[in-house]
Amino acid sequence: MNSAGGLRGFLELLAETSDPEKVVRYIENSMELCDFLIEEIQSYRQIILAENGELKVFSNDVNTLDLLKSAALSLEHHAVSKEKCMEISNDSESILLQTDKILLSRVLVNLLKNALEATNSNGVVLIGSKLVSNKGAACENNGRSHDSSISSVSSISSVSSISSVSSISSVSSDSSALPEFYSSDFIRFWVKNDLEIPEESKPHIFKKRISTKGEMRGLGTYSVRLLGEKYLGGKVGFTSNSCDGTTFFIDLPLKYSPQK
Repeated sequence: MNSAGGLRGFLELLAETSDPEKVVRYIENSMELCDFLIEEIQSYRQIILAENGELKVFSNDVNTLDLLKSAALSLEHHAVSKEKCMEISNDSESILLQTDKILLSRVLVNLLKNALEATNSNGVVLIGSKLVSNKGAACENNGRSHDSSISSVSSISSVSSISSVSSISSVSSDSSALPEFYSSDFIRFWVKNDLEIPEESKPHIFKKRISTKGEMRGLGTYSVRLLGEKYLGGKVGFTSNSCDGTTFFIDLPLKYSPQK
């Protein structure tokens, strides 16, 4: 892994220098890489448990706005956020839902981290949540999705302010039915950056792979779908185009129901 190699490199430099300023800098860099390494190991361990069906879900009351703030705060001093800005959308709502706080936090942090990695210096990543009021509405399958996700309407304004599932153009790539919670109110969390995903990469977004960026970052979106759909009972998707950039989202029921 690049983090382990980088850590060894900084420790070698540390052993060779007596310059106080360089010593401090190398120690700080080494500590940062240690955090990266610990984070990667924990994330990969969680994925293995999830793939083996051994991950436990603990449902509790969670506030949507608190989750957004916590996700942004956890990456505030992370290397991926250097010279970049994270903002919580002004129209994000403070809603109470029942779900696994730890697993959902992991999903949101992964989405936010991926967006930051894909954002240029001085760029902005927007994160938000929305209660979608949809009582009595029928789910419509009248479009196409990216991989096994739901692909919503083309503009980001629609993605962030969607008011009912009837305005989602969606169909699962495996032709499976949409989750039952789309027939009532649900919560949408979303993360947006300004860059478009290359067309040739879109079909592979949720596949398990090792990223060309190094590390195990290619597992980020894979784990988002695995945790978000298999364990939290939600639906994960994204939209991406040259005009509006890229938005990843996860839709969740207001009350968690154990998955069959």
